[in-house]
Amino acid sequence: MPDDAAVQNPIGRAWHGDTTRVPFWTYKDPDILKLDQKRLFEGPAWNYLCLEAEIPDAGDWCATYVGEMPVVVARDHDGAIVAFENRRAHRGAPICLDDGGNPRISGACIMRGGTICVAIFDARAV
Repeated sequence: MPDDAAVQNPIGRAWHGDTTRVPFWTYKDPDILKLDQKRLFEGPAWNYLCLEAEIPDAGDWCATYVGEMPVVVARDHDGAIVAFENRRAHRGAPICLDDGGNPRISGACIMRGGTICVAIFDARAV
């Protein structure tokens, strides 16, 4: 491809010249960020959430992100690992405010009067 050829990017803009260098504006463009987030984190792909060692016991949880979506990963009472979006359905506020813990020990999540409902980490209830 010649150096002066126009190169189309996924949002319909073009740049000319050296195709081996990415123009600076592509790093700052919010449309490209949105497209990248969708392709990397919202598509049919596995995303890293945490290590099993971070949630070794029943009720342990950690908060993380998949792209821009806040996620809670927890170990339920049967030892299974579950994950869900860290947002309350009715207001969109986060369920868990800290980075992780165990609700019986830390009480780090807010819900139902200031403590997390332990049943939320039970796979049967999710």
